[in-house]
Amino acid sequence: MEFLEKLIKKRFRLIYKDIDIAFKKDNTVSFVDEDEVDDTFYTFGFVPVEYSVMYSLILPAAAEEHVDEIVKNFVKENEPSDVELKIDYSFVKEKGKLKVLIGVLKSKDYEELRTHFYNHTHTLSGIIPYQMILISHALKNQVKDGLAIFKRDGYILGFLFKDGFPVSFLKVKDREGINVETIANRFLSSERVEEETKIYFFGKEFEGKECDNCVFLEKEINFADDFCFLIDSKTLPIVNYLPPKERKVIRRWWRYIIASIIIVACVIYSGMFLKDYFTLRKEVNGLKSNFEAKKKIALELRKKAGNIEELKTMVNYFTKIEKEKKKILILLEELTRKIPKDAYLTRISINFRGELELNGKAKDVYAVVKALNNSKYFRNVEKKSSRESGDYTIFIIRGKVVY
Repeated sequence: MEFLEKLIKKRFRLIYKDIDIAFKKDNTVSFVDEDEVDDTFYTFGFVPVEYSVMYSLILPAAAEEHVDEIVKNFVKENEPSDVELKIDYSFVKEKGKLKVLIGVLKSKDYEELRTHFYNHTHTLSGIIPYQMILISHALKNQVKDGLAIFKRDGYILGFLFKDGFPVSFLKVKDREGINVETIANRFLSSERVEEETKIYFFGKEFEGKECDNCVFLEKEINFADDFCFLIDSKTLPIVNYLPPKERKVIRRWWRYIIASIIIVACVIYSGMFLKDYFTLRKEVNGLKSNFEAKKKIALELRKKAGNIEELKTMVNYFTKIEKEKKKILILLEELTRKIPKDAYLTRISINFRGELELNGKAKDVYAVVKALNNSKYFRNVEKKSSRESGDYTIFIIRGKVVY
């Protein structure tokens, strides 16, 4: 459904102290007036930095089943207090590791903040530590490795990144005369990182400062843009103190309608598929039932196939005889028409070379020869011999037959 969600602008409302902004996000961020905010907006409240503490863990992927117990034990060791705590964590899997981000907040502070947010809205989608915005801002500005330093709400906040993930956190109360560079370097020393590790200072508050391996970035935090970068990130887990059952999920009816259409289409298609399947199966079973009978017929035909050449020879022979008979009949009919009525044939001979020999008697032998030469079936007809016998002449005539 992601490709459909992209067609709909995502709407957000962000509340942090005296900041209350609402905007729509598609390819760009466009802010809206307060009177345009309705129930279709996802509303997030942000915990001030003074209330929330953050930690991170990198665990083997096999620890996923026990991550809840590991996180609770870790927080108990690092926050030894009898005060009831609100804990939330989230993790991503990457390269066989679990990258866990943990947020810790006093339960009393959580309830006060929750009440504060619900005074502004009747629904919430999340309560997130403001440190997440700072982490997002650093990542958006290409800080993958090194220490990112911010000044926010009376605190100096540091995030040590390794491969684009915050592995350690610095939180010191800002006071007059504090040397931020010294604090940053001491923090890096305690973390035992390489000496050339860069320190990124964000904000105009650090103008004019100089130190080795320092990078000064005056890019101001853009609440909406940094939040959008945060939720679009695929590699950064998000801490959200609000229990999942309380988080508002905007249900768009078009999703259900489209899902219903897809389900109905699948059912119809499945029905058609099953109908075709059973029809084909029935035909296959019918073919199988006739297979043995067809097989026997095929074997018989195979036996007879050996006699095909002999049968062909016989057919050709009889066909030739039949053609020759037809030719003989044609010649006999032609001889009957052409020979004069006073002439008689006693013998007719035609050999395989088409040579014709006629024996008979006639009153005028030359009339017979002439009549035959005028026929389209005879050529080169001539008298071979003759002798007188009463009123008739006995003759032998030879020529060529033309079919």
